[in-house]
Amino acid sequence: MNISELKRAWEQQKVYFEDLSIPEKAILRVIQKDLNREQQVRRVLYNASSFMLLITLCQTC
Repeated sequence: MNISELKRAWEQQKVYFEDLSIPEKAILRVIQKDLNREQQVRRVLYNASSFMLLITLCQTC
């Protein structure tokens, strides 16, 4: 998900927020940080599972 998709989603959901005094950029920044963290976690899990697969394959040889 990129910033333009986040902006479109924000525009669609903006009417449901009670406190519109929070700047839009601040909300988008928080969402982007969460997405970046999620990508980092996925990378770590992928690397860990690849390492475990490699170890398993090496043990069978």
